Amino acid sequence: MYFEARVSNSNGVLVPIGYMGAQISLYKVSGGALCSSTTMTYNSYQNYDWLRYADAQCGHGIYYYARGSTAAYNGTLYAYYYTAATPALYFP
Repeated sequence: MYFEARVSNSNGVLVPIGYMGAQISLYKVSGGALCSSTTMTYNSYQNYDWLRYADAQCGHGIYYYARGSTAAYNGTLYAYYYTAATPALYFP
């Protein structure tokens, strides 16, 4: 399955390199164990948003969900946020 996490700037100003990050994690519904995760990647060029893609699964015949996390630099430190989790997904 294919997943995407996005962090964006809504004020119309280009964001400097390295100020935005995104990551995706997959968890098993049964027990909530982490079963796959990407690394946090940061914007490598000035842009209004940054995407992290993942083509991942947790194995066959199980339910799992995905959740993204994002990072935003404010000039002093990074603030980290979690996206809403997806509904339970089944991979046959």
